[in-house]
Amino acid sequence: VVFSSLAGLLGGPGQGNYAAGNVFADTLIQHRRQNGLPGVSMAWGSWTPEVGLTGNLSDIDLQRLTSSGMPPLSVEQGLHLFDQALLADQAVVGLTRLDPAAVRGQRELPSMMRSLVTGGGTVTRRLAGDARQDPGSFAQRWATIPADERHGFLLDLVHGHTAAVLGHTSANGVDKGQAFKEMGFDSLTAVELRNRIATVTGLRLPATLVFDYPTIAELIGHLTGLLGDPGPGARAESTAGSILSHLEKLGDLLPAAKVAGEDRQMIGHRLRSLLTQWSKSDNTVADGPSDDDWETPDDVFQFIENELGISGQGE
Repeated sequence: VVFSSLAGLLGGPGQGNYAAGNVFADTLIQHRRQNGLPGVSMAWGSWTPEVGLTGNLSDIDLQRLTSSGMPPLSVEQGLHLFDQALLADQAVVGLTRLDPAAVRGQRELPSMMRSLVTGGGTVTRRLAGDARQDPGSFAQRWATIPADERHGFLLDLVHGHTAAVLGHTSANGVDKGQAFKEMGFDSLTAVELRNRIATVTGLRLPATLVFDYPTIAELIGHLTGLLGDPGPGARAESTAGSILSHLEKLGDLLPAAKVAGEDRQMIGHRLRSLLTQWSKSDNTVADGPSDDDWETPDDVFQFIENELGISGQGE
């Protein structure tokens, strides 16, 4: 008997290496049985905090486990499943509690789970940030909202998704004035919120979104700029958001581009020229380095990050 985890069967955010290790254990048992040797791999779900890895999880993490439709096992429940797994004529068995209603309510459902709930076969996975979903529907709706109502619209959207990521049944449990970090956000929940907002809006957002804009108010201001708000005082925010969005795309494109020789020098010269023009266009911006101080496009981007404060936007 070996113990593995449902992470190997179902996957999970931030669990790539852990899932791979458990898949190896599952495959080893399958290999043994193919060679006439005994063996069973028990792929466990989570257990209650007094045992197992869940003892290190926060209350928010435990709430998310419960809302996922697979709440933690008690010791008594786990031992009962252990006895059943020993009698099963299977190489790998998944052992967990299951709340069908909660599973059906998931936005994304692993294919292995779809046959376990009524209507599960109709669930489809959506790629976060894929603007091809419901083409133009959000943009069309945004265009019809009066300028003085747009802030409230985005507030409800971000507030609601923040509550959902934290496992609250209602947005009333989230203090809009708190920073995301104070609410209990970590790297995994931050990416989940980014994915949710990107999916709904169709915007291309960085994984560091919650850390770059650490409060709901700051995040709404950024989204407003990216979406474009014609209301009073919004023009500067919109322009800055548009520039930052293009810089993010450029930051992703350059490292992957296979450019060398004269072409690389030409691109570097153009980047230096643009940055020099930017520095001279505003007296409040310190003079940038001379052309001799830049040797590669990486030097240019380092200067951009330092001067414009956009470090991490392209990660």
